[in-house]
Amino acid sequence: MRLTLAKLGGFGAGMRRLPFAVETQSLPEGAARELAGLVRAAAEETVPAQQSGVRVPDEMTYKITIEDQDKTISLSRSDTNMTPAFADLLKWLDSRQRSGGEK
Repeated sequence: MRLTLAKLGGFGAGMRRLPFAVETQSLPEGAARELAGLVRAAAEETVPAQQSGVRVPDEMTYKITIEDQDKTISLSRSDTNMTPAFADLLKWLDSRQRSGGEK
């Protein structure tokens, strides 16, 4: 399974941010299992409706694309509609990126 994280908007909206990618086959078995569980939880969780008319300055949007064999799904959440499971997955990917994980 390959995951790609793209971040859009926020204070650096005009800056180009390179996506971050990680492949489960390059991870230790325990980390790959943990990541698969986080992906499953985030994909199954219902997304709350955004409040219409509410504008959030410098809101960030996060898109995680998951490629698994012949299936690809994309999860897109923002600061205003992020679910707890998506936040957990995002935190895992961010920590991996900061620690110099696979790019």
